[in-house]
Amino acid sequence: HKVREMIQKTKKTGIETGTFIMLGYPGETMEDIHETVRHLKESQPDQFTINLAYPIKGTALYNTVENKITSETGWPLPLDRDIQFKRTYKPAFYNMAIRMVYNSVYADKYRKTGNGIEFIKHKMKSLAALLALQFLK
Repeated sequence: HKVREMIQKTKKTGIETGTFIMLGYPGETMEDIHETVRHLKESQPDQFTINLAYPIKGTALYNTVENKITSETGWPLPLDRDIQFKRTYKPAFYNMAIRMVYNSVYADKYRKTGNGIEFIKHKMKSLAALLALQFLK
């Protein structure tokens, strides 16, 4: 809740806000993903970026998943984002979860601003992604 408060307070001062979200951490559940949607809707950052979590060598996440790494690029110095590890769900699930989060948040934004066409477009995409997630678990 502290991050939400800080984003809202910063926006009130006229400073543009942004946040970086990552999905796919070990042990993450569907409820956690829905909480991410709630967080973004409530905090209303001006911008957000959402990606699949990737372990950066030397971090706690890397140490946690080091024995679960499934692929690297094979280059002597692979990019951290190229390192994949065994997760709770398959990659297609997370790709669809990212779409669901993105479109749910933008549907809410357009609903609040009265942009009906954009609201419907993003709401339909979020519902389609949510339905697809049921089959990708």
